[in-house]
Parts: sequence; structure tokens; C-alpha cells
Amino acid sequence: MTLLTGAGRRDKRITIQRPIETRGADFSDPQNQWVTYLDIWASIEPLQGREYVLNREQQTEVTVRMRVLYFPAVTNKMRVIYRDKIYQIVSVIDPFESHEELELMCSDFEQPAP
Repeated sequence: MTLLTGAGRRDKRITIQRPIETRGADFSDPQNQWVTYLDIWASIEPLQGREYVLNREQQTEVTVRMRVLYFPAVTNKMRVIYRDKIYQIVSVIDPFESHEELELMCSDFEQPAP
């Protein structure tokens, strides 16, 4: 079994964003702004889906695994945009510590991307 999924399997273009802290001209409270860190090809595999009720509203949550080439600075403080969905990176896995590929375990938000 080969570790890498190969370029042919990475057929989805994703954007990885990182937060930066900004303040207004009046030095108001800091706010996070999302900026593009990386545009990269990925494979996306849905792993789990669930529905639940929160505050009397039905919610859905989907967990996916995204496989990308290795980039050491990718962390779980970042997020992924694919099409019109925003995914929170829950964990970043370097399989076998080989520094060839990353597995991003992600959970979706119920809101459209900007």
C-alpha cells in the first residue's frame, strides 16, 4: 500500500486561510481577519455526518479528511475553503512522520464562504 494518494487523486482545489489579528485606527479591540495562506490541490473524503438539534434548530455536521502535500506551517488554527463551504481544521496529521503528505481532519461550518 502506498502512502501518497498521487497527483491524480488530488483533484480538488482548496484554499487554506490563517487568522491575523487586526485593530482599527482607534486601537479598538482586536479582531481576527482571515487571509489566504495557501492554494493547493487536495483529495477530499467524507468520513462522518450527523444531525442534531441545538437551540430548537436542526444542525448538521460533516467530518472530512483532506489530503495535501506536506507544508510544515499548517496548523489547526487555520481553516479551509472549498467551493462555498468553510471547514475548521480539527487536527493536522503527518502520516508516519514522513513529511510527504498531510491529512487535515476537518469539520464543516453551517455558513457560506465570503
